[in-house]
Amino acid sequence: MTDDEKTREQLIDELTELHLQNTALKKSGSAEKYRSLVENIRDVIYELDDQGVVLYISPAIRDMLGYDSAEIVGKNFIELAYKDDLSNLAEWFSELRKGKESPSEYRISNKSGELRWTRTKISPIMEDGMFKGARGILIDVTEQRRVGDALKDSENKYRLLAENSNDVIFVLDMNLNYTYVSPSIKILLGYEPAELLNQPAIETIALSSRDLATKIIFEALELQKSGQEALPISRMASLEMRRKDGTTVWAEVSASIIRDEHHRSMGILGVTRDITERKQTEDTVRQQTDAMDAAIDGIAILNEAGEFVYVNKAHDRLYGYETVGEMIGKSWRLLYDPDVLQHFEQEIMPELARKGGWHGETIGTKKNGSKFHQELSLTVMANGGLICVIRDITARKKYEEELKQSEERFRRIFDEGPFGMVLANPDYTIITVNKAFCGLLGYAEQELVGENITKFTYEEDRERSREISEQLFAGSIPMFRFQKRYVRKDGAILWVNLTISPIHGNKGNVIYTISIIEDLTEIRTATEKIHLLNYYDSLTGLPNRILYTELIKRAIQHAQRRKEMFALIYIGLDNLKRINDTFGYGIGDLLLKAVADRLVISIRKSDYVARLAEGETDAIISRVGGDEFIVLMHDIRQIEDAARTSRRLLKELSAPYDLSGREVFMTVSIGIALYPDDGTDVDDLLRNAEKAMRHTKNEGKNNYHFYSSSMHSSVLELLTLENDLHRAIERNELVLYYQPKVDTATRMVMGMEALIRWKHPDRGLVPPMQFIPMAETSGLILPIGEFVIRTVCKQIKTWQEAGYKPINIAMNVSSHQFEKQNLMEIVQAALQDTLISPQCLELEITESTIMRNPEKIIRILTELKALGIRISIDDFGTGYSSLSYLKRLPLDFLKIDQSFVKGLASDPRDQAIVRTTIVMAHSLSLKTIAEGVETEEQLSFMQKHGCDESQGYLFSRPLPAEEIPGILAKGYL
Repeated sequence: MTDDEKTREQLIDELTELHLQNTALKKSGSAEKYRSLVENIRDVIYELDDQGVVLYISPAIRDMLGYDSAEIVGKNFIELAYKDDLSNLAEWFSELRKGKESPSEYRISNKSGELRWTRTKISPIMEDGMFKGARGILIDVTEQRRVGDALKDSENKYRLLAENSNDVIFVLDMNLNYTYVSPSIKILLGYEPAELLNQPAIETIALSSRDLATKIIFEALELQKSGQEALPISRMASLEMRRKDGTTVWAEVSASIIRDEHHRSMGILGVTRDITERKQTEDTVRQQTDAMDAAIDGIAILNEAGEFVYVNKAHDRLYGYETVGEMIGKSWRLLYDPDVLQHFEQEIMPELARKGGWHGETIGTKKNGSKFHQELSLTVMANGGLICVIRDITARKKYEEELKQSEERFRRIFDEGPFGMVLANPDYTIITVNKAFCGLLGYAEQELVGENITKFTYEEDRERSREISEQLFAGSIPMFRFQKRYVRKDGAILWVNLTISPIHGNKGNVIYTISIIEDLTEIRTATEKIHLLNYYDSLTGLPNRILYTELIKRAIQHAQRRKEMFALIYIGLDNLKRINDTFGYGIGDLLLKAVADRLVISIRKSDYVARLAEGETDAIISRVGGDEFIVLMHDIRQIEDAARTSRRLLKELSAPYDLSGREVFMTVSIGIALYPDDGTDVDDLLRNAEKAMRHTKNEGKNNYHFYSSSMHSSVLELLTLENDLHRAIERNELVLYYQPKVDTATRMVMGMEALIRWKHPDRGLVPPMQFIPMAETSGLILPIGEFVIRTVCKQIKTWQEAGYKPINIAMNVSSHQFEKQNLMEIVQAALQDTLISPQCLELEITESTIMRNPEKIIRILTELKALGIRISIDDFGTGYSSLSYLKRLPLDFLKIDQSFVKGLASDPRDQAIVRTTIVMAHSLSLKTIAEGVETEEQLSFMQKHGCDESQGYLFSRPLPAEEIPGILAKGYL
């Protein structure tokens, strides 16, 4: 689409939107202005009722179709369409009734019966979810269609001419490697064109002819370099060619050097014709004249009167004469149009008389009247007759034109490419720049050309840039790619990825450098945001688990060296769930932020405060609204220091909170673990501090307790539940539920996620968050994981046998399955048992799983990927994976955690994180899936920013397997 067309489309959209706001305009007193605008634009504005009957149509309909508005109003809009387009238009209108807005093109008969192509852009009118009608705009695109069809016919004609030529047309680069070969090479040498691309041409020439071919090419190149050959004169030779099967054929090769606008050699364009039969004939007819022997194309002999006395078969074929001898006795003037004959009389014949010969290009006329480009050689014989040699150069002419167009396309790529480009001299003077580079730096082209590129380079990067350029001009390196900074016109710093390559002159010396500049602003911003996401909690801004774990490790090392003591104060909010249920998660998030702020203020500056990340301990129930904090107290001198701090925290954190005008009361429960008495490593200290906090909650909350080895009462219930879990596997109490994943743009069902549930005989349906952590620590996760894999494969097989199309099902994989189980063999066995495609499976892993043993995980995932299984990172952004590992993983998807999705409507930070994640994923060629999409507003945000897939309660809750076929049959949600 051209810029003018884009501007037109934008104007149409604005007018359409203005029309669709009719009611609001009338209320604002702008109705008359609106009607004047609608009735005076060139395109037709119209309004339909819910059955498609025209309620209003603007006067422009008369100019388009010859009807007055009154003749159209009251008619069904579909009836105006051409009969062959009725079914498509009816289907389009049916989709419109469902609230789907899409443009459509179809034909309409005007009042005089002439067909006109039109494009309509229409928006449905929906009230309470019901279709009430539509408003739209109708545009006459007949002329656009005609021009488009004509261009397509022209392109097809020239493409077919090249692809159906009997001769082989080829192009070589200056290294004498093939860069193009026409399809007829298959007949001549038995190769497919693709087999020869970038291969040395000399390999297709038999050994007997290689010296001759090499000599001709290099003589031509030397003449060109010395300036003795100003024009690209074609050179011909008979060469013995080697076929793919090892046999040889004789071919006549015509080649010309291709030059750019500065007459520099760019390559070789040639035409090859099979002359094996002719060579065999020449062995028995050696008495033919040298001219006959040398010719490869049409040959004719004229008498003094200009009548044909001999023509060869090639000559007959060139001019379309099928009967042998048909041209004998006829005048050569029959073969040329009057304007060409005039050229012969005025220029060619006089030169022929003076010099006795003429060689050049002209246009011949075949028997059927068609024209073709020819290369013509005329030689005067002693008896006054002429020897004529004609070669059809139509294909060569076509490819010469295509090469010229190719050069123009490359110029366009430079001028209009998406990346900045700069051509510079050895003294760093800018010769030319493209629009993109001007846009990146904020300068006009005339402000850059002639200036030294160093002027616009960030001062700290100038020396390195200069060193690299000097190496390029010296020929020390072939090219270089690095990151650097430019200074924009407004003073801002611009980070770019710079690829700089040399351009060589005829003597092999570097005469210019070409630089390609890619803006890294968005990527670097995304990287910085992801870095923050890896180390800090997105809700409170406090350090997350990876940073906090490192801080505890440092505290242990420090305390070991100095023989000191420190304390971990584990804080759990009491009854946060009740506050969320009463006031909503928004208030709950505000409360978490307020608690974090009070912690920062309350704890002395030498202490560190961090909020625990999801999935790192059994205590965490939900990533969204996680209600636990930890305080690390350095260098305490006595236990009472920790107790005194805990009492202060109980008092300060229990004071009322003013949250958006609501006064909220809340208490906390605190557990304390001391180093080294309660643990000498990170895991022991965290685990024991948490146990102490749990004990405080069991004892009535709003208090603190130090860890004691006697705190096992709360463990008893967990052991009972663990025993039940063992029996649950044996009794088949574990079941899988499935939650659909949909295409974000279309809401078409793309797959499912398998979610495990436990049907406990006494407790009912137990969610995974209550037993999966236990299964992880007990080792039961291994049989559970195998159960999930086999059950998913069997379920896919069941649905496929029921006639439903294959879908992808994702399942979570534990870190223990990578470390302690032969995951690869289990997956392969399940696939072999069910005979389903590996592409139907998707394995989800968390960032923390990857970081336990990155190299091993990457190896196993690579093997699984090789099977065809898709891989995704679950809850992306809540863990702490390294970006250096992320780019090495064989991933297909990043799943955006629902904690970021939930706050999209109100939290700019969540919006920035989601946008950044999508941009980063797409830059790594990964797709994104949004979890926890529950509102249309969240879905709209994902659609706007290009998120690929979504899942959540907006579409469907997790459902048992027997309820899924209804969704599969429907296909969308």
